[in-house]
Formats: sequence, structure tokens, C-alpha cells
Amino acid sequence: MFNRFSTKHSRWKQLFWLVALWTAGVTTVVLVVELIRLSMTAIGLKTH
Repeated sequence: MFNRFSTKHSRWKQLFWLVALWTAGVTTVVLVVELIRLSMTAIGLKTH
């Protein structure tokens, strides 16, 4: 027995997880880039 409200709730849940995982991925990439940039600066290399 399918309830049309459960499908709507499921779509919101899927959208939430999509946005949450995308945000976590982008944040992780930014943190890694900043750590690399910081370590390069610490050993005397410049990024520009």
C-alpha cells in the first residue's frame, strides 16, 4: 500500500541527502586544497 505522502517525504529526504553529500564533498576538497596551500607556504613555496 503506497501512500502518496510517503513518496513526497522520500523525495525531500533524497534531496536533503543529495545536498548534504554534495556540500560535504565540496567542503572536503576545499579543506584539502587549503592544507596543501598551507604546507607549501610553510616550506617556503609561493602559490603566486
